[in-house]
Amino acid sequence: MHQSTTQPEQQTAVDTAIAALVAGDFQSRWEVAKQVRELGLEAVPALLELIHDQALEWEVRWFAARILGEFDQPQVVLALAQLLISSDDEVLCETASEALANIGPGAVAVLAELLANEAHRPFAVCALARIRTVATIEPLLRVTEDSDAVVRAQAIEALGSFRDRRIAPLLVKALRDPAAAVRLEAIATLGRRSDLSESMNLVEHLQTRLWDLNPQVCTQAAIALGRLGTPAAGEALCWVLRRSHTPEQLQIDIVRSLGWMLSAAVVENLITAFTALPEAVQQEILRSLAKVKDASLRSAVVDTLSDWLTQATLTETTQQVLIMALARLGDPRLLDVLISQLAHPQTRIYLHAIAALKQLEANQAQQKMMQMMQQPDLPAALRQGIERAFQDW
Repeated sequence: MHQSTTQPEQQTAVDTAIAALVAGDFQSRWEVAKQVRELGLEAVPALLELIHDQALEWEVRWFAARILGEFDQPQVVLALAQLLISSDDEVLCETASEALANIGPGAVAVLAELLANEAHRPFAVCALARIRTVATIEPLLRVTEDSDAVVRAQAIEALGSFRDRRIAPLLVKALRDPAAAVRLEAIATLGRRSDLSESMNLVEHLQTRLWDLNPQVCTQAAIALGRLGTPAAGEALCWVLRRSHTPEQLQIDIVRSLGWMLSAAVVENLITAFTALPEAVQQEILRSLAKVKDASLRSAVVDTLSDWLTQATLTETTQQVLIMALARLGDPRLLDVLISQLAHPQTRIYLHAIAALKQLEANQAQQKMMQMMQQPDLPAALRQGIERAFQDW
């Protein structure tokens, strides 16, 4: 008799707590959540209904997911995993991930069993990939050569988060995977593993992907080499940049990556390659050179860019980019060079020169311009440009 009377009472307590969870404000829900946990497994069915009810307020589902993380039950693991891969809400997905991680080995064991079922495998791998605990390494290793490229890509991406001696060789092998999605994940991960640069000869492996048939893979390889930031990585990027048959967009991506590793060798390579490259690539080189921090390198870049400004071969658009690059370098010696551009017949060049002077040192620029106006031999075009600049300032 005792059992039959306690079951209705337990269910009533669950119903009351769930109703309070749905109807309350944040503070009351926080308190009710503690009570629901104490009700034990009796509360699980109702909580499962809450997390699947998309009509409910977001916060209710968030609390339900948090509470379910206290129950190591197969149906809970499956429900949280389903929420994880079906919801578009990042916070809700993160909560489901944390709940699964809180369940721990039990959650991993349930999801690992699902890997044996081809229909459930993508679902299970996605959930395992989001848990991010070392217990997921073993089951994820088992699917790195799955026939489904989506499964392989998810496994490679997740495994890249761990420092396990078995993983690095798999990542290198995945660089040659027939699916671009898998290659992309492997490249992105290896680009963050500078600790493996020498032992795994990463530069050589990543450089081969610069010639990949998939443009996205080429771009990702350039980014990865830039993140490695080693002299060898810089040399590899510069070599591909100078090849005449390298696609223009890849050249741009390479220059952007080189902009993260502006060593003396890289700067010299960018300057040397400049004149032979397409206009869009030249402009990207100018933007990268404007980021040079080393004082001695910056001085050399200032001299080079100042010389380029006088070249008649540069297009008007490239000249505009060059003028703003000079301004970002912040060298006071550039005042004369930039003021000289006020005499340029093209209005856009003239306006960029004013903007650059303001960015470089507005007060000093105006003082210098006033001093130059006192020179009797000042060229007429420059005098007119300075007068106009004072009006437009």
